[in-house]
Amino acid sequence: MVPLFIIILIPFLELLMPVFIKLFPNMLPSTFKNETKEQEMARKRLKVKLEMAKFLQNTLEESVTVIKKNDTTRTSSVEEFVQFMKTIRNNAEMPETSQILKFCKLFEDDLTMDGLNRDQLIAICRLLDMSTLINPTSTVPLLRFRLGIKLRMLKADDKVLPTDQFR
Repeated sequence: MVPLFIIILIPFLELLMPVFIKLFPNMLPSTFKNETKEQEMARKRLKVKLEMAKFLQNTLEESVTVIKKNDTTRTSSVEEFVQFMKTIRNNAEMPETSQILKFCKLFEDDLTMDGLNRDQLIAICRLLDMSTLINPTSTVPLLRFRLGIKLRMLKADDKVLPTDQFR
């Protein structure tokens, strides 16, 4: 509304309105929605989410290799976890709670938000549709804080969902 207000206030600037619309196609609000454009935007969002998921998966695999190199006592359980993930991906079945709890111990301190760098935090923001946070001025503590809020909201939503819905 502010650019439109400026165009209206300055005399004869509305004659340049077609030029402004050509340069900034989404400048004017519109109720017109083209189904193909919406589908293309949905495809782009899905593609970005898949890329961010791949990035986070690569980060997880890198952290597993770091664990393998640094901690020889947990190497066998890390290898079990890798096999567990492969079987879940191949079979596409829900794992048992006992299996998940067994492998939760591997991720005690390695994947906390305090240990993630800015690129990883931005990837998580994009994955969770929090792209409004991503700008050059957003600091790492701000990203961690806002992600913490979002994760608490998601956790509260998960508590509301019935548990037998996913079985």
